[in-house]
Amino acid sequence: MIRTQWIARWLFAFAGLMQLPHGVLAQPQEKPPLPDYLVASIPDAIERGKSFLLRTQQRTGTWSEGGHKVGLAALPALALLECGVSPNDPAIQAAANFVRSQVPLKEFINTYEVSLALLFLDRLGNKADVVNIQMLAGRLVASQTYTGGWGYRVQYLDAKQTKEILGILTKLEPAPLEHMLAGRVPNMNNPFVKTTPIADWQRKRTYKFPKELQYLQPLPCFTQFGTTKMADPPKAGEAAFVDPTDNSTTQFALLALWAARRHGIPCTRTGTMTFLRFHTSQNADGSWGYPYGFGGAGGSPAMINTGLLGMAVGHGLVKEMKLPDEPAVDEDPRILHGFKALSAHVGMPMDTVKDVPYPNMYFLWSLERVCMLYEIHTIGNKDWYRWGAEALVSNQDDMGGWFKKDSYPGAAPPIDTSFALMFLKRANLAKDLSAYLAFSPKKLNDGVIKLAPPPPVVVTAPPKPEPPKVVDVKPEPMPEQKPEQKPVQVAEAKPEQPVTPKMGMPPMQPPPGMQPAPPPTESGMPWWIWLVIGLGGVLIVGGILFFFLFSGGGGGGRDEEEDDEEEDERPRKKAKNPRRR
Repeated sequence: MIRTQWIARWLFAFAGLMQLPHGVLAQPQEKPPLPDYLVASIPDAIERGKSFLLRTQQRTGTWSEGGHKVGLAALPALALLECGVSPNDPAIQAAANFVRSQVPLKEFINTYEVSLALLFLDRLGNKADVVNIQMLAGRLVASQTYTGGWGYRVQYLDAKQTKEILGILTKLEPAPLEHMLAGRVPNMNNPFVKTTPIADWQRKRTYKFPKELQYLQPLPCFTQFGTTKMADPPKAGEAAFVDPTDNSTTQFALLALWAARRHGIPCTRTGTMTFLRFHTSQNADGSWGYPYGFGGAGGSPAMINTGLLGMAVGHGLVKEMKLPDEPAVDEDPRILHGFKALSAHVGMPMDTVKDVPYPNMYFLWSLERVCMLYEIHTIGNKDWYRWGAEALVSNQDDMGGWFKKDSYPGAAPPIDTSFALMFLKRANLAKDLSAYLAFSPKKLNDGVIKLAPPPPVVVTAPPKPEPPKVVDVKPEPMPEQKPEQKPVQVAEAKPEQPVTPKMGMPPMQPPPGMQPAPPPTESGMPWWIWLVIGLGGVLIVGGILFFFLFSGGGGGGRDEEEDDEEEDERPRKKAKNPRRR
């Protein structure tokens, strides 16, 4: 019984693991360690930056001495909150009161400022700000254009109009985002996702506008997907939703609307249109440009981050609606090629915090925001945080802030300092979107590395032969030639020198016995060895002749004497024999 319960528990746990979203158990990307010189200097840079913002805030709660007062109240206050300043701090409360006072004004219609105000109030976390957040979100929703982006202004809505628009959007939900994500929508091409379109990709849900609300019917957020041409007008129109757009204002509006979801704002259709914008405008190299262009338009380093944000929103909405996520985030070629294009604009750390060039703060903040969203610590083999942190620590001024004039449009000390602080703190303004994505950052970065071109093969040309150097060579002195020692002759007398014969005369020969000693042979043996060999040969031949000559005569005489003695013996024997008879 106990064993049966134990097995049942393990099966139940295994079944639960199988129900987890794709990527929950995937391997995270390893976070590179920081060198000692940054570990010590980054906290100090953050504290000095916070002190700079707290000292330079105006009495009204903003950091602006001129225009864009709401934006320059919301952004620095948002950065201070990300750096750990309490929401109850007097500086934060002064900024919040100033922002709240501007929300109802009809003049408050700048897209950047509306978006930053919404992000700040959401981060502040005061429940009393829900009405203000909804009003700001309604203006953004009503101002989205047919290309899925935003221009520089939004449509003003009061509280009643905001409620009406949000109510209609709720009745029109959901959107066919899973087909767009998979690239199955006709005439909505992307250079990296091309699948067979399907005919019934639309979810047609009609809504009959009451007479008092028919003025809202032309808004792009209420139209049927795919029924209008995705193209920006050449100039601004009467309403904000027909203004030309750019991807810079679009990224602020998109971040703000994702935050508005936490307060009951229906943003599925809005997010779907924005995803479709970036799906259809990605360039062949994986980048995105500043303006919208169907099929791609130009290229901008900072706008690559905006395009990757749009891709993340599409995947996050699909998972939120529990629709098929195809392709997965870490396998989506649009995202992989986007990060590949982004890596080309990220430098390598210089291993120093001295004399590092001043960075583009707007690009750094956009880079940090998208890398924290995807939980990417390195892009390819580039440590983006270490690279940026070195530049920020190196360029912080004596007052604790950051600023370089004309480094990007609208640059100012409070803006640069806010971007720098959020980079150093690794702020993530869309943590819930990161949770929805649920993928493997390591697998994603491995895919980016595979797309990177191989390092160029350096072919070293063979060195050209150098011309011969002219060197003055002094002739070496000839060694003194010693007279060759002539071999010693057997006879003390020197042999006669041969006389060169004249023409017609026989050569003269030296007398016998006066032959000169044989010259040394090629083997190099001394002359006296040959002399000994010659004499030995003469002695051997002479001895053999002597032996035959003298041994022949003596032997014959000896035989005759022996024969005579034998004959003398015979008569004696015969004489003795008769006696015996």
